[in-house]
Amino acid sequence: MTTNPALSPLQFLAGAWDMELSGAAFLPDPDASVHGPVTFEWIEQGAALVMRMGGGGTPTATWIIGRDDSESDYCVLYTDDRGVSRVYRMSFSDRTWRMWRDTPEFAQRFDAEVSPSQAEITGSWQKSADGGKTWEHDFMVHYSRLAPRGRCCRWTFGSRIAQMDTTAASAAHKPPELGDVKVDRQRHDLAVLDFPDLRVILVKATAGRVHVVIAHHGCSIRTPRRSAASVAPGRPPAGSH
Repeated sequence: MTTNPALSPLQFLAGAWDMELSGAAFLPDPDASVHGPVTFEWIEQGAALVMRMGGGGTPTATWIIGRDDSESDYCVLYTDDRGVSRVYRMSFSDRTWRMWRDTPEFAQRFDAEVSPSQAEITGSWQKSADGGKTWEHDFMVHYSRLAPRGRCCRWTFGSRIAQMDTTAASAAHKPPELGDVKVDRQRHDLAVLDFPDLRVILVKATAGRVHVVIAHHGCSIRTPRRSAASVAPGRPPAGSH
């Protein structure tokens, strides 16, 4: 597939990501953070890039990104399961990602920074109810790239290395829309992997063996030497407030 040359700076986005939303006044607990799945995919043989958020019981939103090759900015079409439909302008350069919408009733702007490895994106949304004269914080968002499905991941336990194929983990559980794995905690004899609705814990045992514990989020998992904190599933909002 040939990617639209006008969108080539965005090629690194393609794939699966975890989205963490925090600092949002519209959540029941403003100090809480929630997670949701995000995917970027090329559509129409690479002519445009689509960003899909949510699914599997969480609110959904779709962003379609295109560009006029005579302009530096991008155009973003947004819609969500509330029936909201919006158009944003977007820019991307030097690892800085911005989106904005200037309307008298409800203006918005998004500013984010991409990590040097292009595996993390950290940003925040602001909103204005007076046409952009005054702005207030809306929420913060953090995107983390997930490992490609089927990739063999490695975790080091002291001098030994344990390997696990993410395809095998998916086949063992088979929940709807099972995402890819992300290591979120590691120590000498414990590695924890988080799927969107599944937690996998690898515990080093005697003779170099590795025990695998699989449980749904929201369950407390106890290992012989340490408890793995439960993670309650969140309900991320579909796009901007």
